[in-house]
Amino acid sequence: MENIIIDTDFEVIKKDVRPTVTNFYILYKKQGVVKEDICKFALSFREQQKDVKCNIHIIDSKDIEPFMDNFSWLPKEEQTKKANHFVATLPFDTNSLLWFPFRE
Repeated sequence: MENIIIDTDFEVIKKDVRPTVTNFYILYKKQGVVKEDICKFALSFREQQKDVKCNIHIIDSKDIEPFMDNFSWLPKEEQTKKANHFVATLPFDTNSLLWFPFRE
């Protein structure tokens, strides 16, 4: 998929269309996590999708792009990177973001 620039601080890097839900993987390009900015963006982005049920996943490093959508077993090094750089998820059925969902 061609990368879609949607904001100077955010970029859709993957759109995964499934039968019941669409997953958007979005790169947050700012240094440091500004929760308020991410929350506003995620809610606004989801609203723009209209009738599409979608989960929005925010990452802050392209280093995890090869395995960002792997929700099964990962080697320890990749697990650690994913835990540190998978910033937030906004599930389709709530307005509450899950922050750093892969941290223990």
